[in-house]
Amino acid sequence: MHRSPLGAGVHVVETRSGRYRVALIPLPASAIPGFRASAVQAVRSDTPGRAIRLTLFERELPFPAPDDLDAA
Repeated sequence: MHRSPLGAGVHVVETRSGRYRVALIPLPASAIPGFRASAVQAVRSDTPGRAIRLTLFERELPFPAPDDLDAA
């Protein structure tokens, strides 16, 4: 099973716009069949009152190999 390189939990991510604490929480169900859903929340160190929230959807099965005839 394919997993995101960042596992569930809290991670610190450095970007050009600053340092973020990012929380990844796997959700028990996905609104899209065939996909896993995770809640993602990012908070900048200098503005903790403002959070970025989104839902990440990842395919449950890995993409077909490039030489697969069914690959798009």
